[in-house]
Amino acid sequence: MPSPWGAPQPVPPFAPQPIPAPAPAPYRIPPTGTCPASLAPLGPAPQFTAADRNSGVDVDGTGVFLNFFGEEVDFLWSEIGAVRYERVRRDRVLRVAVTLYDGSVYDCEVDGRRAARVDEWIRLLDPVLRHYLPA
Repeated sequence: MPSPWGAPQPVPPFAPQPIPAPAPAPYRIPPTGTCPASLAPLGPAPQFTAADRNSGVDVDGTGVFLNFFGEEVDFLWSEIGAVRYERVRRDRVLRVAVTLYDGSVYDCEVDGRRAARVDEWIRLLDPVLRHYLPA
């Protein structure tokens, strides 16, 4: 019995037509001597180091390194919750305490031998900590 719609017709092959690429956006080169703030070169990353013959503290872009009588610990900024410092022992020793997000605290004491040296360390340490641990 013949089909009510007639004989099947062959389907023409489908070939997708290429889509033309959009024209590239014009790129403007800034005049010589000017640079957008987002492309301006960054200054050196701030860092701080204080040490005596038995211990030391190093703060830089990777984190905080403590060395206390041969015991060394290195913390990345991603695991540090807070860093506190204080003067102890008649203001001649700098104590730095690192508190991690899990609540554990590690501290280190560096003997400056003079209150003036500890004052200088604090003057240098404070802006470095503010840079890496904004309030």
